[in-house]
Amino acid sequence: MKDQYPALFVPGSIGKLRLKNRVIMSPVETLYASACGEVTPRLIEFYARRARGGVGLIVLHSVQGNCAIDTTDPYAGSLRLDNNAFIPMMSDLTEAVHAEGSKIAALVSIGGGARAAGEAYLTNGVQDGIPMRVAPSDVFDAEGHKIARMLTVEEIHATVEAYGRCAWRARAAGFDAFYIHALGSYLLAEFLSPLFNHREDAYGGGAQNRWRLLFELIESCQRQAGKDFPLVVRLSVDELDPQGRSLEESLRFLPLLERAGVAAVDITAGANDPLKRATPTIYVPWGSNLAIAKKVKEVMHIPVICTGKMHHFQNAEQILKDGIVDFISVAREFVADPDWLQKISSGKESQIRKCLNCNYCLGHRIMQRLPLRCAFNPYAGRETIESETPQLSAAPKKTVVIGGGPAGLEAARTLGLMGHQVELFEAGDTLCAGQIYTAQKPPCKESLGNIGRYYSAVLSGMENVHIHLRTPVDVQTAQKIGADIYYVATGAEPVRPCIPGIEQDNVFLAEDALLQRCTPGEKVVILGGGQVGAETAHLLSQQGKQVTVVEMLSGIAMQEEPLTRGALLYLLAENHVQTKLGKKVLAFEQNEVLLQDVASGCQERVGFDTALLAFGSRPKARLAQELKALGCKAVTIGDAEAVGSIATSIAQAHQAALHLERFVQEDSL
Repeated sequence: MKDQYPALFVPGSIGKLRLKNRVIMSPVETLYASACGEVTPRLIEFYARRARGGVGLIVLHSVQGNCAIDTTDPYAGSLRLDNNAFIPMMSDLTEAVHAEGSKIAALVSIGGGARAAGEAYLTNGVQDGIPMRVAPSDVFDAEGHKIARMLTVEEIHATVEAYGRCAWRARAAGFDAFYIHALGSYLLAEFLSPLFNHREDAYGGGAQNRWRLLFELIESCQRQAGKDFPLVVRLSVDELDPQGRSLEESLRFLPLLERAGVAAVDITAGANDPLKRATPTIYVPWGSNLAIAKKVKEVMHIPVICTGKMHHFQNAEQILKDGIVDFISVAREFVADPDWLQKISSGKESQIRKCLNCNYCLGHRIMQRLPLRCAFNPYAGRETIESETPQLSAAPKKTVVIGGGPAGLEAARTLGLMGHQVELFEAGDTLCAGQIYTAQKPPCKESLGNIGRYYSAVLSGMENVHIHLRTPVDVQTAQKIGADIYYVATGAEPVRPCIPGIEQDNVFLAEDALLQRCTPGEKVVILGGGQVGAETAHLLSQQGKQVTVVEMLSGIAMQEEPLTRGALLYLLAENHVQTKLGKKVLAFEQNEVLLQDVASGCQERVGFDTALLAFGSRPKARLAQELKALGCKAVTIGDAEAVGSIATSIAQAHQAALHLERFVQEDSL
């Protein structure tokens, strides 16, 4: 409740802008804009829904403000504000957010930068048929081909003027503040960084020259939009790279930003660091930037906003109370649950659909050029398509859900909201007692426990949903229970292939080690380098084991999203985990495993004290098949249908529940 978190819900100010609480929604790319960079109704409703949840300030995701000079669209679907034509629909967006009681700021970039992985905007031309990216300095690829050219001084001056006009447009469109995008590898951040800026003129070289462009942009914004229009600089104050910009350098220049009239700074850390602190993976701890934020606060008198896993609201309350920062900024919590803040204020914390930190939203969606989705929240990005309150069924059915994992739980929740009678049966002692329970055991994976906690809280409040734990169900039991339709969510089971010697007593499943059903020796070989194998290696290597991972493919954890995979590979290398890639397992021979190179056919042996099998999983679909053979209406959902991910299980189960009537009417499923 608000009384429990007075620091979190006390009003605060950024310049002349008054906010109703100390929580800011960080920018999160959606790819809901049109291909030409226009606001769409879908994007408006996405942000209006988050505003409805009570956030004080929403920072709109990156808006490009200089496309005449930097034609690169970082995500091939980014917003634009470099022309007056974009003002009207931007105005529709700000009006929608304001109508829901929140404020909104525009985060505007001077360009995607040479390292943006996007394409040219559809409305802009290219040079000789090839988009020519721009950068502070010329950029060459490994073969020596120029892939980006250095901006001229004249173009920099034109950029400064164009950027000030963007600030004017933002104010005209009704934005409450203007964020200067100096983060990541976007163009302005590249100018600030010695990693990317190798110019020898007034805009490069020493720190003062590298910071020059930022100060000129501030002056241009104030001149064209007014000095009373709040400006916020969003930047990484420590690039966490020996060759990059240091915290000490930033601390020298941040007070100068204050003197220049900046209303607040929104800070994070990292640039190309392996754990990706600027876009934190599951391996980045909560509040990872707090120590840095504290040092920034010591040299600033304007508000300091801290970004980077600030979602533990009890801890956030304390750091706000202690004055370490003035505002906290979170993004993915509002994607997972738009009512995150409202549930905190109303004492419904147990019903928060807490972010899993899986990075599905960014790594599997945005970085693959797909519109934003959430692994946990099936409504995210579907605000204009689907209501969060499904229509009540005119003819409620008796439904049985078999399995209490993510798919079964989401099916039960959706069916319950539709007014159906739901009986959910789980063989284990708790909800999510299967693969999700095992998946929480490797380091840093505790957030997966949010799934069971959320569904337990929500389903316990639904009178038409009944949960039966420690109740395994076979086909005879299911028939006795009786139902109009069965949702079979029995999950998947580990694959144990027929390999000579696999039955010997020092060969176990990887999950046996994760669940402490076996005690691995000092020398461990893990057969299979998918997510389970890689994360098991992470756990055992942290325990000091000598670990080797064998994989047939050319890399390990290949199905993991890129940022999380990169962080995991870094941690495995740090713990000296060895890999054998492109290898097939031929046989187990006492304390050795015989391998064959897939390409050359050459064989080798790897010794071990303990071998762990991580060859993947296969669906447990037998019960559904048996029910269908008896003429029962049965729908297979989640991994029982096809082994996938949390995201695919929840999304598929949600849709299967919504379409119950169609399934009931079909002769066979």
